[in-house]
Amino acid sequence: MHHGCLLFDTDLSVLGKALEPPKDKIESKGVKSVRSVVDNILPHLPQKISVEQFADKILDRMKEEFPEMKEYIFSEEELNEIEQLRKEKFGTWEWNYGNSPTYNISRETRFQAGKIQVLADIHNSTIKDIHFYGTFFGNIADLTPIVSALKGTKYTVENVKEVLKNLDFNNYFAGFSLEELTQAIVEG
Repeated sequence: MHHGCLLFDTDLSVLGKALEPPKDKIESKGVKSVRSVVDNILPHLPQKISVEQFADKILDRMKEEFPEMKEYIFSEEELNEIEQLRKEKFGTWEWNYGNSPTYNISRETRFQAGKIQVLADIHNSTIKDIHFYGTFFGNIADLTPIVSALKGTKYTVENVKEVLKNLDFNNYFAGFSLEELTQAIVEG
C-alpha cells in the first residue's frame, strides 16, 4: 500500500495562504514544518490530462515495474466496514483533533467595544487554561466564572460559542456580541 500527496493542478496561491501560520501567535510543542518549494505536476507534462488519467498512468507504471503486484478491489461488505470504521473512529473529533500536541494561543482582536487579548493553553485540542486582557469593560471585573466555564471545552468555534451563550458574558464583556467574543477566543 502506498500513501502520499502529489500536487497535480492546485491553486498554489491558495495553498500558500493555507500553509501560512495564522496572524495570531501559535506556539506548538509539535513537530515543526520544513518549508520547501512546491509545484504542480500538470504544467510539466508533455500533454494536458485529467487527474484521473494521471492516477491511471501511475497505477499502470507500478504494475509494469512490479508485475507481481495485483490490484485489490474491495467487496461491498469491506466498503461497508470501512465506512462504519470511518464514522465510529476515524471521522470523529477525538481521532482527528483530540490527540493533537499541546500548544499555546495568543490572540489579540479589536472590536468596537474594545480590544481583547486571549492567552490560552490548549491540550488535546481542549482549553486547559485561558486568560483575558485588554481594554474591554464589564460590570464584573472578576473573569473567574468565564475562565472556569471555558476550561475543558473543545477548542472549536461551535463548542466555545455553546459555552458562552449559556453565560451572561455581557456582564464581563460589555458591548460584545456572542460572535465577537467567540471570534476573540477561537478563529472560525
